[in-house]
Amino acid sequence: MDWFSSDFHFGHNNIIKYCNRPFDSVESMNSAILTEVNTKVKPSDTLYYLGDLCMDHNFTQWAKWIEQIKCQNIYYLLGNHEPDDLQKIYDDGGCPKNIVWLGDYLQPKCSGKRIVLFHYPIESWNGSHKGVYHLHSHSHKELPTSATMRRMDVGVDCHNMKVLSLDEVLKILDARPWVDPRVEWRTKGDLWKQDHERTPV
Repeated sequence: MDWFSSDFHFGHNNIIKYCNRPFDSVESMNSAILTEVNTKVKPSDTLYYLGDLCMDHNFTQWAKWIEQIKCQNIYYLLGNHEPDDLQKIYDDGGCPKNIVWLGDYLQPKCSGKRIVLFHYPIESWNGSHKGVYHLHSHSHKELPTSATMRRMDVGVDCHNMKVLSLDEVLKILDARPWVDPRVEWRTKGDLWKQDHERTPV
């Protein structure tokens, strides 16, 4: 089974206040998130994690958090709060063994569905005009999303501190009345004009 999540921010006291998380201490937050992910995501499942595991930029501490996640197939997308030189450490074989891939951008096919994964939200992603899904994080509920877009923040702050299965993701996005984004952009008159409509430069 495929799972998606992001923005745990282990050890980050202020995230409780900033994002109104339902915890009275960072310890209870850390414990609840670990229980959530380890209860739902089995060791043989696949977890796509879209960055910002913890606020400590020390690799040793980051690795300790990763090792507490029981899933043995973690695809890790880099966020803006990561240990220094994490990509190089992974490339040199220094990451915990349950990290099977680490990088900035990924386009997996999950149960036949094309999905674009990136820590940051993309306005026009590869295949967006063909109904391809885009999952991101980073916004912590602060980014308004069009009701017709197949784009979603999978960070825990956007989903009541829960990790999401592929089925849950598709249920949310497929419920939206998808419209080719070029229709809206062309209506505004600023993007995706046909070649013969463009003004020569």
